[in-house]
Amino acid sequence: MDFPRKTIFCFWWGLRNLSSLGQNLETSPYYWENCFTVLISIFGLLLFLYFIGNLQVYMQWEASNELEEIYKRSKKSKQHNKIIMFKRLETSKQYYLTYKDEEDKAANIKRTKSRSIESWISTIGLSDQLKQIIMSYVTPILEDQNKHIDTENPFSHLPTTLRRLIKLHLCLPLLRRVPIFENESEELLYEITCKFLKQVHYNQSSYIVREGEPLDALIFLVKGIAWTYTSNHDNKTECLKTGDLFGRHLVDWVLESPGLSDLPLSTRTLKCHTKVEGFCLMATDLKDMMSQCWWKFSKFRHIAESDSEQLKHFAASSIQVAWRRHTIHHHKVLE
Repeated sequence: MDFPRKTIFCFWWGLRNLSSLGQNLETSPYYWENCFTVLISIFGLLLFLYFIGNLQVYMQWEASNELEEIYKRSKKSKQHNKIIMFKRLETSKQYYLTYKDEEDKAANIKRTKSRSIESWISTIGLSDQLKQIIMSYVTPILEDQNKHIDTENPFSHLPTTLRRLIKLHLCLPLLRRVPIFENESEELLYEITCKFLKQVHYNQSSYIVREGEPLDALIFLVKGIAWTYTSNHDNKTECLKTGDLFGRHLVDWVLESPGLSDLPLSTRTLKCHTKVEGFCLMATDLKDMMSQCWWKFSKFRHIAESDSEQLKHFAASSIQVAWRRHTIHHHKVLE
């Protein structure tokens, strides 16, 4: 019949079942005991709500930290990508500039070499037609960096046909200045020029031949300057340049001494003042030419009927050469 006690007991029963807190607490109908358990249950609910609130705050804080970390990472990633892109652009730019510099250097080297060859062509006095032929041949060689060409003297790098044309252009006028060749046919001069003349080149201040040394070649200068002098100071120093000839008396000596047992001695010293290029007719080649082709020279045809020791020697030499060729050829056929 005590209403407050019944009320607090019922309230405690409902709170216990609804809150799921203190379900294991079995109380008596005593009023203050029920009040104590209600307070304990309500305090537990408050603590639980406080825990839930802190947990929510912690989860929000953790989520915000993760978002901030993701943002920082994305920002760092963007900066890193920007740095990488910048470095790539710098590398590409540097590579392009390096490639362009190398290409410009290669182009400058090519132009320099081409000008050097053109200078060589103009210095030795070749025609415009030969210049075009030579430049059309050497241009692919200059473009290929793996191939080397001496731009100061490209004669040896040219094909045989082109070298022959250059020798004919340069040496035919010089060859006609030698007395024994001046009245000969173009065919004979062509043969001598293409077969026997050889290119030579000397460095600055070098000696081509010294006074008292054997004179073993007839030299035609096509480029450069050289000085001739003797040990006797009374003789005047002479300057030889493009188009000049040195060693004229070698031909006279060959004609006067058919045996060619000893070479004549040079009466002058020939020293290069600059780099010198030219063509030479060696004494041995001159000997072979005069021995093998003496009947082609008008000088000897006019005296063919005379009893000349010179002609006898040339005839004997021709027979010996022909016999050697026949013997060698015969042995090869038998083998």
